[in-house]
This record gives sequence, C-alpha cells and structure tokens, in this order.
Amino acid sequence: MNEKKVARWQSLMDRVENDLLQVQAALADITEKRNNLSEEAAKLNRMKVDYLDDLQRSAVEPQLKTKTVFIKDFIQHLEETLVSIAREIEQVDKIRADIKSRYAAVLGQFNKYKALNSRASISLKKEQRSRENKEQDMRNVLRYSQKSP
Repeated sequence: MNEKKVARWQSLMDRVENDLLQVQAALADITEKRNNLSEEAAKLNRMKVDYLDDLQRSAVEPQLKTKTVFIKDFIQHLEETLVSIAREIEQVDKIRADIKSRYAAVLGQFNKYKALNSRASISLKKEQRSRENKEQDMRNVLRYSQKSP
C-alpha cells in the first residue's frame, strides 16, 4: 500500500516539477526582457541628456538654428520612445508579477508533494523494517524450535 503512495506522490511531484521548470524559464525570460528594456531606457536617457546639452550650446549660436530644430525634433522623438518603453516596462512588470505568483503556487504544490512523498517513503521503510524484523524473529523461533529436543 505504501509503495503505491510513494509512487503516486513521486508521479505528482515529477509532474509539478515540470511545471515548475517551465514557470522558472518564463520568469527568467521576462526578467531578461525587463532588464533589456531598462538598459534601453537608460541608454536613451543618456542620449537625451547629451542632446539637451547640445541644444543649449546650439541655441547660443544663431547660425545653428536649423540644427536646433532637428535636435528639438529628435529630443521629442526620444521622449516619445521613452514613454513607450515605460509603458512596456509596466506591462512586463505585471506579467512578471503574475508569473511570480504562479511560481509561488507551483513551488508550494511541489513542496507539498515532496513532503508527502517523504512521509510515504519513511512509512514504507518503517513497514519494510518491521516486516524484516518479523521475518527474522520467525526464523529465530524456527531455529530455536528445531534446536530444542
């Protein structure tokens, strides 16, 4: 009976472990995407600061009016891109939170099955030891009874 329990818990544990690995992979992917978006935003922010500095220098010199217009347009484009990236980061953070909660649920389920499997294994070992002890006792009784005249 306990052998069936051990097999059942092991089977459930294996199934949940596969789910756990898939959720871990999804979490790693979404974290990598989040990091890439953050790096891109940081790079664009640095560019924006550089172009704002360039804009201030260009505004002082009247012969660079056309360059100033292009720089302003480019800075506006950078700002729009940064807003878009910020929205995408928010979406990724929501997805990541969902994946984290799924991971916690699956991990809890895995740990539950692991504990149940462990208990069933311990019970099975105790049962086997008890059976072996009984068999040993029976052999000893038989030996003793055979030696007695």
